[in-house]
Amino acid sequence: MDNTSDGETSAVSRRGQSYTISGVKVEFPYKAYPSQLSMMAKIIQGLQQRKHCLLESPTGSGKSLALLCSALAWQAQEYEKSHKEYLLQMLKEQEELQASVANIKD
Repeated sequence: MDNTSDGETSAVSRRGQSYTISGVKVEFPYKAYPSQLSMMAKIIQGLQQRKHCLLESPTGSGKSLALLCSALAWQAQEYEKSHKEYLLQMLKEQEELQASVANIKD
């Protein structure tokens, strides 16, 4: 695992490069340019803070790929977090129901 600028970490996999940016694991098809890493960090920060982002970069710098990879990675992480929260809530409700049934039987 390599350290990159801005405190992100990266790892090489068969499917490309994997970066952890602001706690979000971003899969990238190849080694990202420094400008792409910076852009992905800003995109993820904007999404996490629920803010708009205005980013510009020259033609051919990989803006679209950086945007898609970072936004989809953030979305997948949010889905996973909400799914875990839902499951934890269901487990809590199940335990409460079991306790209620046990009290009724007694």
